[in-house]
Amino acid sequence: MTPNKTVLTKDQVIEKFEEINKKYPYNVEFSKEDADFVRTYAKSPLLGETEAATLARNSEYFNKGGGGSGISATMNGYVWDEINYVNHTYGAYFSTRVNSGSASKIVNSVTINAYGAVGQGGIGRVYSNTLSDSNTNQNYLYSDMSGGYSAVVAYTSKYAQAKVTNGYGTFTISTY
Repeated sequence: MTPNKTVLTKDQVIEKFEEINKKYPYNVEFSKEDADFVRTYAKSPLLGETEAATLARNSEYFNKGGGGSGISATMNGYVWDEINYVNHTYGAYFSTRVNSGSASKIVNSVTINAYGAVGQGGIGRVYSNTLSDSNTNQNYLYSDMSGGYSAVVAYTSKYAQAKVTNGYGTFTISTY
């Protein structure tokens, strides 16, 4: 790490990815600063995963808990992607279980953002999508979701999320 580089927390990394994804439409070249961030913190199928990216995200397996509004829950399983030359797949299989309280709705989701070559040697977002599964008035949801897309991809960022709702509110558990 050079003296000028700051080590970011996982929350700071995901906030920056969200900021970048909102800032640019598809197939628009990122600024040098944003492109450098993506190169540093996203997974590259060509170069492997950078140390910073490994530190910024959980491993492929996750087991996370959370709570709020008089309810607590745990989500555990796997989030994955397979990046090839042009055709790619991604997904998650995981369960969300309410440990205390009663849920009126559970929504499990997996989100992928893919970045590739745009413009004259730049990096831009070439694909993003969220898949979701839900149920109502149950305290357990198992989801097995997958999707595919075609693009020339250099880097990806992905995460799974569970939103649990009861009569008092909603809370979110995420793999980031």
